[in-house]
Amino acid sequence: MNTAVHILLIRMLMGASIALALGAAAWSAWSLWRGGARAVDRPMLWLCLAWVAFLWLTQPMAAFGLKFDAQALLPARALLYQLVLSGVGALLLAAARPEGGGLLGLWGGAQAVAFGLLLWSAKDGALGSLSEGAWWWAWFVVNATSGGLVVWGLWRAARRADTTRAWLALGAGVLALAIFVEDAFRAPIGLLTPTMVHFAFALYLLLVWIAAKGPLAIGDLPGGRDSVLGWRQVSIGSSGLEPAIEAVLADERQRIARELHDGVGSQLTQLLASLDPNDARQKAMMQGLEEVMLGVKMLVDEIYDQGQSLAQALGNLRYRLEAAFSRNGMDLVWDLQELDALEQMGGREAHEVLRIVQEAICNAMRHAQASTITVRTNLRPESGTLTIDVRDDGRGFKQRRGQPGGRGLLGMRERAAALGGSLQVFSAPGSGTCVRINLPVQVPQIS
Repeated sequence: MNTAVHILLIRMLMGASIALALGAAAWSAWSLWRGGARAVDRPMLWLCLAWVAFLWLTQPMAAFGLKFDAQALLPARALLYQLVLSGVGALLLAAARPEGGGLLGLWGGAQAVAFGLLLWSAKDGALGSLSEGAWWWAWFVVNATSGGLVVWGLWRAARRADTTRAWLALGAGVLALAIFVEDAFRAPIGLLTPTMVHFAFALYLLLVWIAAKGPLAIGDLPGGRDSVLGWRQVSIGSSGLEPAIEAVLADERQRIARELHDGVGSQLTQLLASLDPNDARQKAMMQGLEEVMLGVKMLVDEIYDQGQSLAQALGNLRYRLEAAFSRNGMDLVWDLQELDALEQMGGREAHEVLRIVQEAICNAMRHAQASTITVRTNLRPESGTLTIDVRDDGRGFKQRRGQPGGRGLLGMRERAAALGGSLQVFSAPGSGTCVRINLPVQVPQIS
């Protein structure tokens, strides 16, 4: 990608990010004004305004033909960057709600020290151009410690509550700390400019905020680790709620689905379209964004299609995967013959199987270096077992006895076991990999 195109792309992303941030800030301000604010609204308003101001001082002033002294703006940009860091931490802590005031006190104290160091460095004329020396190291250590405290608190909250809100916040906290470390060593504080990583992370934070904000918030649902976005189906009909309340909850679910589809989904699509698949770093980012977008779309499908069968859920998955396979130059072979058995499975059972298949396909796309991935079903009437194979023609790997695999594979095994089934993995170097799901089904007896 040449320099002119890259600059144009960054400015387009900057404009879109400013528009989204102003929209989120307006929504938060409206919630605060009318008295229906959530805990995440104040830090979101703070973060959005700081982010917009930081972006405005980075490039758009020149784009609008405004004259300014770039050197004189370095202190303001450094302070705004620190405000953005503080806003991210405050938003994530409000979203995850960790227990105890000690952590919040330590984090607040660390942020106050970081601001103090920046202001104190102005005495030596170093504010904004700070990139090395004692002042820089002190500022870096304080912020890194503050970020570590946030991640630790988010981890405790996620382990305790096990909600999507908490696990999303934990993921954002880890990413924020990694991005800060990379920023700190990339350029002096006041000279930092946003990259595509920052814009992608901003979308992730928007998702965290949406998950924590709704009355039937995605983040309030238990089992945050059980899916890409932690969604578990909630049986409203069996809860004894009055029809009027059920209607309100249904409307709220659909509102969340629209926000995810029209807001986060469309922005991810635009960001994907702007990336260059021939650039190694951007291709890796594309793969990560595709998985996030797939998770968002599958979540929207589940919200709209309550009670869908496994056959319907797998059909939606195939439809959602087609664009990603096309972009990556891969073939998807879909051979599902046992439709009657797939139609038998619905609700929680269909959801769990769908997530296993989705994880297996995403793993193959990410790691296998395959050209074709095949999904095939087979019914074994004699044992009452339905098998679903996800097979790739990639590089394969050497299996070692006694090693169950990473957390992703362990989670897939746990899902299958919870349904009374099992999961097997067959692979060898150069021979591809097959993930097989064995599920018990009711087979009609032929008299």
